[in-house]
Amino acid sequence: MLDYEKWNAAIIDFFTHDIRKGKSVYLTVNHKTLQDIGKSYLDLDCELAVSKFINAVKEKCTKYENAQQHVCIASLRTSDEKGKPLGVAFLSAMVLAAYQMSGKDDIDNTNYFKRLCELLDVVQGSQGRPVGMELYHNTDEVSLWLTWNAWLESNGLASTARQGKEGPLKFLNYTIEQSLLRFDDVEFLQKVFSSHLNFHEALRSLDETQLRDWMLRQHFNRRHLRAGLESLDADRASAFFDEAYEVYSIWSQSEENDGEAFTSRRLNAGIQRRSFKGIVSYWLLPRRPIRWKTVQLRVRNSEGEYKTLEPYRDGLFEPLWPIEPFVDTSQSFLVEGDDAIRDIIFPKRDFWILTPDPDDKYGLYATWEKYPTGNEKKYLILLKGNTDSKLSTQMRVFKEWKLLDWDGDPQVKDGWVEYHGCMVLSSAWDCINPMPEAEELFHSLKPKENVTASLSGGLKAPQQAAWLEDYPPSLIVHGFEKEFEVIVRLGNNELIKEKVYAQNPFILSVCKDSGMYNIEVIWNKKIVANRSLKVISWDEISANSIDCLKWVEIGKKKICGPLIKYEEVP
Repeated sequence: MLDYEKWNAAIIDFFTHDIRKGKSVYLTVNHKTLQDIGKSYLDLDCELAVSKFINAVKEKCTKYENAQQHVCIASLRTSDEKGKPLGVAFLSAMVLAAYQMSGKDDIDNTNYFKRLCELLDVVQGSQGRPVGMELYHNTDEVSLWLTWNAWLESNGLASTARQGKEGPLKFLNYTIEQSLLRFDDVEFLQKVFSSHLNFHEALRSLDETQLRDWMLRQHFNRRHLRAGLESLDADRASAFFDEAYEVYSIWSQSEENDGEAFTSRRLNAGIQRRSFKGIVSYWLLPRRPIRWKTVQLRVRNSEGEYKTLEPYRDGLFEPLWPIEPFVDTSQSFLVEGDDAIRDIIFPKRDFWILTPDPDDKYGLYATWEKYPTGNEKKYLILLKGNTDSKLSTQMRVFKEWKLLDWDGDPQVKDGWVEYHGCMVLSSAWDCINPMPEAEELFHSLKPKENVTASLSGGLKAPQQAAWLEDYPPSLIVHGFEKEFEVIVRLGNNELIKEKVYAQNPFILSVCKDSGMYNIEVIWNKKIVANRSLKVISWDEISANSIDCLKWVEIGKKKICGPLIKYEEVP
């Protein structure tokens, strides 16, 4: 039997490998993640992974005493030989129990701990908790969560496990907030996809952005699911959409193959815009899979030629080759090197929304973001057809109603039209009914949030999504109201409460010291936006390897400062 320590190390690697510094980490353990961990890290059969994990936790964390089986986690309050906290696998079992709960209603202490006791085969005690896990006796799980949070933050990642408000869920909140989609949420989404997206091939090859926009239009009546998808915390909402897309991807492959289950992934690709001497081209820009054990991959183009997939930016591989931005049917490019990766899919679309390079405001436009909001920056809209098409006609309606504006005249190319400097002006998009051909464009441009908060200026640590102490950024609130209230907290301490004006930078001078700050934007006595700010000391700056630098392609060479490397031909 695989021991507990191997599972513990594998789980930590699975959830933190290849994660950008400063990014939020959710310990969203479920049957699928355990199967992936078992196969990729422990060389296990997928069908046996869940049961072997549970058995390893039971063997390590429970014992028979006084004629009953109870929890014993005292030995987990330390680290392994590599400094990784030993309690993560046990916490994962707790999250697995939450995953198996109903997603229709809120979890309470009684039904959650009953499920956990069943999972671990232990006795439920007087507090409703498992015997041996009583609160306030230094036997509960809270210290394990705090140790996990501290380890994540010491490694430059953002922790997400938090205690709740005063009440019965105060400490249980650490666990239940980590379980994003629960088991019956997954079943519910599979049924929804089958009933709504199964009548056309194009609807079975949506990318992440398309699926997000479609899901937000459904207004699901399941409280937990809807709260996650519509969360004011953009990182949490993105994590929910990522989990939903995993469900969609498995479902769509199964539908294509008459119900046969597939465990391999399909990678989506967007586009990157390039311009040289006035000639515009678009390049295939593949996304890297989330929570993937990195191996060398190569992809075959339509001419049968192979190219190596190289890491590029956060969540992306390097652009591969020029491609027509609009295709009649989705295109598939075979990937070799990992049985877990099947192919790259370039979707059929009638428009693209391209955002500016997040690391270089003078850089290239591309599908950098899986889930763009459109509230914080000007962007480029690329439409299929010409200025007389129905999509272009609808764009003019958006402008006439002062919902959207752009810079200059549209630029007409061969088979498409570019609208530069696009900016949403209003939240009142429900005042018009789009023509059927432009409905997807309408919903993609319609603001997902009426208010967003961005950080700019200061001195940002490279590749770490954090700012350096003594040089904090400014906060900019993007919204359609004029005034907002901002509250900045460090832990449970409120540092400042100030009035700010939309689109005007507000220097966060109270955030000079290192730490994880929480920023709330208030309007009409409600929180309308929420974001975190990490400030680190100068000693915490990490150097980048050559692979993390920005290479510029010139012919068959790549240049980065004084460095030159030749493109390898497989």
